[in-house]
Amino acid sequence: MLAGLRVCLLILHDPTRAYAELGRRGGWGAPFLLCTAVMGATAILTFPYVKHILLLSFPPDASQTHVDAVLRGASRTMILAPMWAGITLALRWVLEAGVVFLVVIAISGWMSFKKAMTLIAYSFIPICLGIILTVFVLWLKGFDNINEAGDLLVAYGPNLFLEDPAGIKGALAKSVDLFAVWRLLLLGMGLQAMAKLRVSGAFVVVLVFWSVETCMAICGVLLKQSLLS
Repeated sequence: MLAGLRVCLLILHDPTRAYAELGRRGGWGAPFLLCTAVMGATAILTFPYVKHILLLSFPPDASQTHVDAVLRGASRTMILAPMWAGITLALRWVLEAGVVFLVVIAISGWMSFKKAMTLIAYSFIPICLGIILTVFVLWLKGFDNINEAGDLLVAYGPNLFLEDPAGIKGALAKSVDLFAVWRLLLLGMGLQAMAKLRVSGAFVVVLVFWSVETCMAICGVLLKQSLLS
């Protein structure tokens, strides 16, 4: 496990060496535990901001009983955050690994699903780094500058210039922000190192992967908008 955590750090500054080590043993347990811990801790650390936004959203004549009930529900959700983070992350990685596995099989004829999961897991480390940075930025902003859900969104790419970063355009922009592109580059390097693909083959796999990820993000936005309307 400690060796896996060391590779999680190594992949950020020396991915070639990291993939060389992963090619010998593989495995995705270490990044899964690390990313689950980061996502669960993020939910807990950002809960005061969510609570602050909830309190601001209540009308002046809202009963205290109703307010307390909503806050209790939000608190229970926060307590389960680490568990839900692990479940959603595992499901996401399985779907992503399935996409990579099928496309690589179609191109080169062979790749184990375990290797696909390893590639997906370790390429997710930059996303975790982005989550940590977001928490730090929110801490710097403070409560006085966070008054609605949109204020919890921190942009690292084209979504800096969007009025509504939570919409469909925001989902498209987020798919090419700093940390998303970093992940795609790591995935491409991993495909060349562990699946023995050429640059062109790795590019095709990454392009399909990005397309599926972006479509899923857009579907999530549309579903959210339909539920709120």
